[in-house]
Amino acid sequence: MATISRRIRSLCRGFVLLIGLSTPASRIIVFLSGILLLAVLPTAQLPLLPIRSLYAMAGFYPYSTGMTRALSSLLHGQFGAAWDFNPLVYLLAVVVAVILVKDVCTVYRKREFSF
Repeated sequence: MATISRRIRSLCRGFVLLIGLSTPASRIIVFLSGILLLAVLPTAQLPLLPIRSLYAMAGFYPYSTGMTRALSSLLHGQFGAAWDFNPLVYLLAVVVAVILVKDVCTVYRKREFSF
């Protein structure tokens, strides 16, 4: 019984480290899986997600409004639609690309892929 409890704690700790984005390997896994998911899902299916946030209903539009649809449009090559959803998606794409390249270089240099 103690080994099962230890395994569960170990899995929970690993999951928290993975989603915490605290290591290069966890950032690579989470970013690439998110990009893959948005690349596979058609942008037309994304309106099934909530369109307006609570802030938007109160009259304040946060800078991140439309970012998911913008990134999906960008991954599908619809650059005009991406700009219409949120122009900051281009800045986000550059930042994510820089982080991914840095993390891949770090993992390759250390030859250690653990999180």
